Amino acid sequence: MYVSDLASTDPAAAFVPFSRLFAPALRRATRLPLIRARHRATRCAGPAQGSWCADCESTVDDLLLASYHRFRRALAGDVPRTTTGAAVRELEEVGTHVRSTDARYENITPLIPALLRPPRADDPRWLRAASAQLVHYPTRHLEERVRREDAVARGGSARPDRDLRQAVWASPLRSDRLALELLLAYLARIRRGTSTPFTTPPELLTRLSLDTRTANQKLTTALSTLRLIRPDYYTANVTAQLAATPLPLHPDSAEPDWH
Repeated sequence: MYVSDLASTDPAAAFVPFSRLFAPALRRATRLPLIRARHRATRCAGPAQGSWCADCESTVDDLLLASYHRFRRALAGDVPRTTTGAAVRELEEVGTHVRSTDARYENITPLIPALLRPPRADDPRWLRAASAQLVHYPTRHLEERVRREDAVARGGSARPDRDLRQAVWASPLRSDRLALELLLAYLARIRRGTSTPFTTPPELLTRLSLDTRTANQKLTTALSTLRLIRPDYYTANVTAQLAATPLPLHPDSAEPDWH
């Protein structure tokens, strides 16, 4: 397979070399964020040797396909724009190269290892551009996105911070600013799957000028209020998220996990 094959007029045929070139790098770039987001920094393993769990495999497949569509749109002239409205020049550079004469004789196989390591100054400009736009750009903030998407899949809100700060029904929770901050931090901890969600991190206690006992009291009150005024929201964003953590949840059963 040659780099020029990426510009094939047949989208299905072009996807084969695209996948061969970029899939290994995408798997490398997503492995640690996905492990942190879904597996509490342990390992992700599927039924076959070397495979990942179905959720992580699906995430990588979606990212690969999204990158491919982004590349093909740029190749067709629909180049993505920056926030200032300018065309993304790196994608234009990739498109120019894959259509060039040199690309007809450029084998894909030797390029795969270059995408698996950090870019170097002596790498071809188009390859560094491709790495930036088709591997690293799609995986930005992946860990945060996956945590949010998984929480939503369990019935949770996409933005509980926005809900509790802005929704009319949540106004009783905003009567105590410190309790609200503790509650939002708690919801963030359980989405991360922490084994000690009831333990408030020391830096948060310092920032709010609270001792542990007062913080626990305020958090308990806020949780009770949330359950009272919006039981369905409490079930989706507290109960369901805790149930997805397959580890001890009592604060005395594990070491604090704040990161």
